[in-house]
Amino acid sequence: MDYENTIKNILRQLGVGQSYQGYEYVIYGTILVLQDKKRLEFITKSLYPDIASRYHTSWRCVERNIRTVINVAWKEGNPDFLFEVFGDKSAQKPRNAQFFELMYEYMSSLYGETAATLQDFDLSGCPDNCICLETGRPCKRLLILQQQIEELKRRYETPELPESF
Repeated sequence: MDYENTIKNILRQLGVGQSYQGYEYVIYGTILVLQDKKRLEFITKSLYPDIASRYHTSWRCVERNIRTVINVAWKEGNPDFLFEVFGDKSAQKPRNAQFFELMYEYMSSLYGETAATLQDFDLSGCPDNCICLETGRPCKRLLILQQQIEELKRRYETPELPESF
């Protein structure tokens, strides 16, 4: 499943284009929240620093640019789509943490349990040793490769002949 493209589509429908710096921050931040919902509890200590590190900026810039994205979405976004994504809560512009929480809920409603179990994968790329340095788990690419190898083994495995042959 392509969560990144889904998030991009949501942002476009909310009236937010790629020209905003916060656009990429929201995409990456939403993926991080999908990996670990606990990041919502301490957004300035767990989410902003990771986004800032990836994009080589400060956490304050991340916070400000995400706030800009939210402002644009609430001023220029499609009201019907705002209601679809954020429900009754779309009447008020959310704070950053609320925005990520609402994005998490919407993505979970689209993908069901799958989005909620994204924490099993490292979506930030594949380090040299294919282990996420943050979680210590294999990255998504490695898991896919392992699944493909297992499928090939099953496909080309020769069945055992009965002893009577």
